[in-house]
This record gives sequence, C-alpha cells and structure tokens, in this order.
Amino acid sequence: MLDPIVAEHLQQVAMRLRAAGAWPDPSAAHPWRDTLRSRFDPTLLARLGDAATLALFDQSDPHSLAAWLARDDDDLARLADGARAPLDTGLVRRAETGAWLRVTHSAVRPISPWDATDIAVAWRDQLLAAAQLLALMPADADDALWQQCAQQLRRAAPDVADTTWAHRYLECVVPDRLSLFHTAMQQWFYLIKLWQVPLTGAGRYGSAGRWSAIARAASWSIRQLCYAVVMHHGAPHAWWCITPRVPVTSAAVRLSDVPPISRTLDAGGRRDRLARGDTLAVVSEMRVVAIGTVAAAPADTLSDPLHRRVEWWDGEFGGLMLPGSAEEVCEIQSPEALIAIERARVAPPPVPAALPPPLADILERLARKGQVILYGPQGTGKRYWAAQAAREHVARAWCGLAFSQLTPEQQQVITGSARGDGLVRVCRFHPSYGYADFIEGYRPVAYEGAAFGLRSGIFKQLCDEAAAHAGRPYALVIEDINRGDLPQIFGDVLRNLDREQRDLAVTLPLSGVAFVVPANVALIGTMDATERVMALLDATLRRRFAFLEMMPSGAVLANTDIAGLDLGRWLDRLNERIRRYFGPDAVHAQVGQGCFMVDGRPVETVDALARVLRERVIPSLEERCYADYGMLAGVLGPRLVDRAARRVRYELLAPAGFDALPSILLAADREVRRRSADA
Repeated sequence: MLDPIVAEHLQQVAMRLRAAGAWPDPSAAHPWRDTLRSRFDPTLLARLGDAATLALFDQSDPHSLAAWLARDDDDLARLADGARAPLDTGLVRRAETGAWLRVTHSAVRPISPWDATDIAVAWRDQLLAAAQLLALMPADADDALWQQCAQQLRRAAPDVADTTWAHRYLECVVPDRLSLFHTAMQQWFYLIKLWQVPLTGAGRYGSAGRWSAIARAASWSIRQLCYAVVMHHGAPHAWWCITPRVPVTSAAVRLSDVPPISRTLDAGGRRDRLARGDTLAVVSEMRVVAIGTVAAAPADTLSDPLHRRVEWWDGEFGGLMLPGSAEEVCEIQSPEALIAIERARVAPPPVPAALPPPLADILERLARKGQVILYGPQGTGKRYWAAQAAREHVARAWCGLAFSQLTPEQQQVITGSARGDGLVRVCRFHPSYGYADFIEGYRPVAYEGAAFGLRSGIFKQLCDEAAAHAGRPYALVIEDINRGDLPQIFGDVLRNLDREQRDLAVTLPLSGVAFVVPANVALIGTMDATERVMALLDATLRRRFAFLEMMPSGAVLANTDIAGLDLGRWLDRLNERIRRYFGPDAVHAQVGQGCFMVDGRPVETVDALARVLRERVIPSLEERCYADYGMLAGVLGPRLVDRAARRVRYELLAPAGFDALPSILLAADREVRRRSADA
C-alpha cells in the first residue's frame, strides 16, 4: 500500500514517539473522547426530546455538543491546527439575549425558537443516519465501497455530512472508520505526503478506505497513523512553481545568485502568500533545477520584502520535470507533480534503464559525432530504431532517465502532440526535397494577389528553437536521407554539422540572418543502402556523419511457429542463401525481420506470411536477381520457382496453397542445403 521509503519513515517516527512515551495507546483513556462518547452517543441522542435536541447546538452552554466539538482538548487537532476549519455548526444562540441565529456562508439571519428546533431535530436525525451507515461499513472496505458510502451519506445527511463538526463527531462515535483529518483539504494534503494519489471528488469520506488500509498494513489504529503523519509532516502547506523569466541553474539558485527569482516573487502580489513551510520548485526549461522550503515568513524579512529565506534541498532533480506556467509564480495542484516533488526529497534518484545493443551503439555515435546514419537492407528496423534512439537521446540528456521511465506528460513534451511540435521531429527526403524545405525559401503566402514570403524550413525552425532553449536537447530524424540531393538540401550549413563548428554562425544567402546549428541538436538519418548507394554518398557528408549498419536477425522472430515453420530460423537460412547466390551486393539484398512484423509483432498465420512473401519479399528478390530464375530458385527453392517457365508459382501463395506453404518453405531449405552439401 505504501512505498517502502514512506513506510520506513513512519516507523521511525513511531519508534521515537514510543521512546518519548508519546505514542497513542488505543486502549488508554482519553478524557475528551471518552466524555463525548458518554454524553453524546447516538443511542442517547435518539431518545432526546425537541428541547434537549436544540440544546445540543447551544454553544453558549459549555456542556453542549457544539461546545464540546469546538474544544481544543484533542492533541492531534492542535498539531494540525493550520488545517483546521471552523467548527461552528451554523446554529448560534446569543448568550446575552437567548435569540437564535442561522449562520451560512452568505448571510446571518435571526430565526424563531421553533425554526431553530426544527433545524436541530433534522440535523440530529441526519447525524444518527450517518452514524448508522458508517457502522455498517466493513473495516476493510475499499475505495469503491467508500465512494458509494459517501454518496449515501450525502443523501441521508444532506445538511450535515459535509461539515467539519459532523465529521469530527462521527469519527469519535464510530471508531476505526474515519481518519482524524476532518476536512477534504487535510486528507488531500496528507495523502500527498504519503505519496498516494487522492481520489478525484473524494470529499471528506471517499478516502476513508485509504487511511484504514494504510493503518492495517502498519498494524496501527487509524488514530496512531494520523498522529505519526502529523508528527512527521507538520501542518499543511502549499507547493509553488517558480518560473523565472530567464534560465537559471541549480548552482545559481543554491548560491542565491537569483535576482530573477526575487523579482518573480513579487509578481501579482503572490509573495505575500508564500508562508513559512511552503515548498518552492524552481523550474527552468521545464526542468526542476532546485527545490526548497520557505524558512522565513514575510514578517521576518521586512528589511527586504521581495526576498524569502529558503532552505534548498540537497540533491539533483534533473529527472523531475514540471510544465511550468505562463505565470511566474503559481501554486502546483497536480497530485502527480506534488508526489514527484515529495519523492525527490528523500528517494534516491532513479537510475536510467539499460539500453539494448542497437540503441547503445546509436547513442554512442551521437555523443561522438552529433549525427548518425543507420543503413542496411530493407526491414531491419532502421526507422524504428531511429525513432527510439531520438526519444532516448532526448530523455536521457534532458531528464537523466530512459524514455519509458518518464510520465506520459513528459513523454508528450518529447514526442509532441496536436497542440505543438515536440523535441523530436521527423522529416523524409525525396528527389524533390530541397533547400527551401529544409533551411529556408520563398513560398506562396495568403495575400492580396500573388505573393511569396520567406519561410524557414524544418531544420532552421528546430535550430532556432534549440538556440533559444539551450537547456533542452532536440533531435531530428531524417528518413530516406539518401533519396535527397544532400549538398543541395544542406547547402552552406553542411560544414556547421561538425562538432567543432557548432554554435559558429553562417550567414544565410536568402534572409541574410546569422544561423547556427546549436550543440543541443542531434540528427539521425536512415537509408536502405547498397554498395552502390554508399559509394555515391557525398564525401563531405560522409565525413560529418557516423554510420551504423543494421543487419537482419531472426532472433526477433524466435519462438514464432507458423504451422511447424520456425520463422526466425527460416529467415536466417533464407539470408544465408541470399549471401551465397547474390554475389557482391548480397549483404544489402538480405531480407530484414521487419518485413515479417505487423504493429511490432511477428506475423502468426500462414495467410499473413503468404502476403509478406507475395507483396514484399519475392518482388524485391526478383528485382535483384535481374531475371535470373536459377538464382531465384536457389534462394526460394525449386517448388516455389519454376525455372523452365521463368516465373514464381504465386498460386502457392494463394489461399488454396496455404496448407502446403510451410512444408514447401521447409522443403526448399532442406533441398538447398542438400545440394550445397553434394557440391
């Protein structure tokens, strides 16, 4: 139920309290509670007449229920005094005149004794109905059951259920059901402190099951749990997000070299709301660079009212991200964000997950060169690994975590959404792709008559944004990079890809502006390569990119059995035959495992396998065989290729041939291996 770190901290608090003799004993007498139960037990209230019922709410009588609930004899109430809500019932009797008043949020109005009696009787009856509902709740009721109970309480006690005084009364007379936190705000705050995401709309009763479950897990009473939580965390406070106008670093914040923050605190008068004990998270470039606790209230810093003395927490918080706000100072309300802040205070920083070999190789080359091209046969996962590498590069450089370890909100910042581009962007080169698309060029604009305007291309837009946000890593994935005219597309920017040339300005010929490729920009290209394609690559580009060959592997398809055909092993054997028959270009003529995958999963049916062979594998092999059907038969087998008729028997790949297809493929493998052995 609780994170082990939180549970350990609470146990340490309990040990200290026991050593000091201050740990609550459920079996010990408690004068305030015992008196309340003896005087105002539901069975006693049910027998009261109208006059005695009205007297329950006479706060001028120190022995009334209203006066007793308002007393501060509860030690826990004193500890959490910062969160206590007024315990006025809303029915007040003037001591000097004896007149009754009905007090609401909007008005105070006198009422007759008869009206006051009617209200008191109705409230008493609602209290009894609420107590009966709570008494029927199982001790181990879950969140769903408590949510239902909360709805029933609102129906049974519409006037009193959602009041602090009624919750306090019910917690006392129906033990082991409710927490000692009598407001929804108190419960919300302390659940955050326990790293629990509060239920939406839980109110005062919907979260009761959480407190009961946590107490049972610790073998404590609910009162003991609440006592330990308050002793450990103190009174409720607020969390604030500080977003300076200019970027700041963790070191600058801790050295108090932060005039932007000091000015920020005065924005909108919010500095007066920053109280002692509040938590501040300083956010720069969407990353939390420092977290601290306000150590001085405004009254303590009158000599310089724009400043607050803050005790900064130890540690690095690079993996903690907050979206920041258009406002320089705003209160953080997201439970997930607040729990992440609380966790960062005590939990060791998470370790990024290990990288599989392809990603490790790609990121190593990115770190060394700043750009890399993945090349190899079709279907080897080049686009997949390029996208994965771009996300991993940005996540690890920005947050120090693997992409999978980020929250959905953090992942969306990287990948982008319908509302805007992310830190990772994708484009695809083709023969008509040019400098205007990539760097800048003139394009038609909506205007009166025909007009053209100068527009930045995708790479210039990304570089301009990266230069403005030096603390954020960016990545551009260029698919089919070899299909474009690379010298023409990159133009005079090509030399700026060099690591030592980054951040050096080049003047663009069209706009005349100074343009830089910032150091926080990475490029990942992909291409289906042959020896001829590799030889034709521009030599200047080859010097500036690292290259990584992506080769087929049947391991991804391991344990995929299609009617007795081991797909992974069959693919490895197919590529062995391609390398044997296809000569110098054999390496890049191989078939990749991605050809046999749909939505990231291997094909699992003969129908799907036949479709892949018919639409992807065989046409590609036919093209590379240059009408040499003897070579094609050596690769696919004599039963699938008719050498005499110089054709592929596609009828075997139709539904009528599905039953025999796996055995045909296996037989082809055995036949080719037998002939190879005979030779």
